[in-house]
Amino acid sequence: MRPLSGSTSDRSQTSVSESEVNLKFYEIKSGKISVILTNFAASIVSVKLPNKNGTTTDVILGYDTVDEYEINDKNFGAVIGRIANRIRDAQFSLNGIKYNLDRNSGNNSINGGSKGFGRVPWEVAEHKPDSKNPCITFTLYSPDGDQGYPGNVTANVTYTIYDNYTLRIEMKAITENKPTPISMSTHAYWNLQGHNSGNISSQKLQLFASNIAAMDSNLLATGEITSIIHNKTY
Repeated sequence: MRPLSGSTSDRSQTSVSESEVNLKFYEIKSGKISVILTNFAASIVSVKLPNKNGTTTDVILGYDTVDEYEINDKNFGAVIGRIANRIRDAQFSLNGIKYNLDRNSGNNSINGGSKGFGRVPWEVAEHKPDSKNPCITFTLYSPDGDQGYPGNVTANVTYTIYDNYTLRIEMKAITENKPTPISMSTHAYWNLQGHNSGNISSQKLQLFASNIAAMDSNLLATGEITSIIHNKTY
């Protein structure tokens, strides 16, 4: 991976996926912040903005071509769904009905299955690069039974740039005919020192949380909610 360079048209290398959706790069830009995205998995490809020294820095790990996103198994920048993270034994029960999911992590299901939201092309519903708050909206239709999940679902994700270098990511999913679990997430890899600056061991992230969901050695949720107040580990 390396920084994307050139004009927007230079970046718009296209290919045709198995569902015949044309894959492209799209840009939204406001002032000194520029965001590149692709409709494969509605992924963030690049976020460039000035660092504290005024040097433009790309703070997202991403690939140089859209083709690489199709073969990327690390979900760089992707929107994950229907369920982000792992589901034990690739099954769950809802309203007395047991559902068996795609097993793509040993006996478990991870990140919505092998063809979850983060492994398929999305459609561009709206692209407003010249508006006061530049934005782009991707949409995806997931039919009943997709990866084992019930219900027809339409998912949307909108990326918008606001003043003060704010990038807002809004996700929404609506089911048409059956109850279904939804827990979408972004799988962006951030490095605030620049994506090519090495590891992030010197950076700090603060979350205003009082509890965490406990996990076992296989990174599966145990169902236990643990308080982290007064716990110096966190």
